[in-house]
Amino acid sequence: MIETPRIRLRCWRESDRDAFAAMNADPEVMLDQGGPLSREKSDAKLDRYAAAFVRYGFCRWVIQGQDGEFFGYAGVMPSPWLMRSGSRPSRWWVTIGGRVPLTRSPLRFRSGLRALLA
Repeated sequence: MIETPRIRLRCWRESDRDAFAAMNADPEVMLDQGGPLSREKSDAKLDRYAAAFVRYGFCRWVIQGQDGEFFGYAGVMPSPWLMRSGSRPSRWWVTIGGRVPLTRSPLRFRSGLRALLA
């Protein structure tokens, strides 16, 4: 686990399934992925992330507020042929100024994540 005063990055838990499925079912969040995922596909995706951690010792991490709120995920997803970095923010993202609607730009999300980890 990586923890800062505002967020923590941690491994996946069974209790993350509902928040992960809600994020994956949001049409706006999933716009660049061709649309929302079904609960079945969302659960399969979470299972792949958890299995990657068991196998490789790292994966995409849950981004969680200090109050336990699910913000999304970020990290590297290993596979036998390449390493893929990725991130997916939930509908809302916490900034220094408070809660604001999230822009869907991955670059802005990653920049915001770097600022929170600093």
